[in-house]
Amino acid sequence: MGSIVKKERLLEKIAALIKQARGNVAHAINCEMVLLYWNIGKIVKEEIVRNKRARYGEQIIQSISSQLAMNYGTGFSSQNIWHMVKFYEVYPILSAMRRELEGLSWTHIKTIIYLNDKLKRAFYVILCKKEQWNTRMLEGRTGTSYKGTSYKDFFIHKNGLSLISPCDNIITRIVQKDFYALFKRH
Repeated sequence: MGSIVKKERLLEKIAALIKQARGNVAHAINCEMVLLYWNIGKIVKEEIVRNKRARYGEQIIQSISSQLAMNYGTGFSSQNIWHMVKFYEVYPILSAMRRELEGLSWTHIKTIIYLNDKLKRAFYVILCKKEQWNTRMLEGRTGTSYKGTSYKDFFIHKNGLSLISPCDNIITRIVQKDFYALFKRH
């Protein structure tokens, strides 16, 4: 009986190591993909859009998209390349992008970059991280309220952020910690 228990514990420890390693690999791949997409957005913005070549930019994007998709897979559709450009436009400072979006997937980011309000983006980024929202939850919550509190219930004043309508949930803790840190430097 004792050897069976030892064997089960050993198996549990090894299984935990495997799960942790897989999670680390997935995180590393996600970080590199997000960085790659940001850099592609930067290059396209600088080479085509900023140089006032936007008129034929769509044709060029379509052309390079076809070639990239053929060589590297479907993640390089012209639509996705335009998402990358938008990503760079919304987060033009690499260090800020890395700090603010750490741990979010590309599909999270694609939803967040189309939120026009900076505070709204910050609000949903923090909720995605704290509540571990998948992209469906994020897409379902953007533009709506969360547990009775929307991003508009927050306001900034000299001493940090406060809730206009306090509620006893994760939002209160976020406001007390993360939001103040996010906007303190501005």
